[in-house]
Amino acid sequence: METMETDMTELYLLTISEAFALMSCSRSAFFDLRQRDPEFPREIRLTPRAVRYRNADIINYIERRAEKPFTG
Repeated sequence: METMETDMTELYLLTISEAFALMSCSRSAFFDLRQRDPEFPREIRLTPRAVRYRNADIINYIERRAEKPFTG
């Protein structure tokens, strides 16, 4: 029988407030990035009002942005 190991940090879901705090940006900057950057992590809608982001997706996004030069 094969066992599946899961990294719990990948499964952790962040609220919008937690996501923009992790990114060290303002709420308005977070929403601006979410609208204009096609590489921004996809949201997970638990209910019509409850939106979450995967912790691992936000961290990967930050790491990808850190590797790219800023183009303004």
